[in-house]
Amino acid sequence: KVIPLTPAHWLFLLLCVVFLVLVSFSALLEVYIGSPAIIALVFVAVGFGSGFLNEGDLRNLPWDILMLVAGGNVIAFCLRESGL
Repeated sequence: KVIPLTPAHWLFLLLCVVFLVLVSFSALLEVYIGSPAIIALVFVAVGFGSGFLNEGDLRNLPWDILMLVAGGNVIAFCLRESGL
């Protein structure tokens, strides 16, 4: 049985498409928005702020993986800034 999409689902799908377009052109948009991480932060804020994601979703995130990715991003940033 196919479950019809609610307006919240359509909004989230639109948000995902906008996110993918912004990430695809993040090098061009970096002058205006700064780091591409800002795009991801806004995506998460809208996801939770719109009510599509809730507190239970936040608790179920794999925090160990997220910290591993964040650490890799910090190392990449440090290497890029130091010129190594």
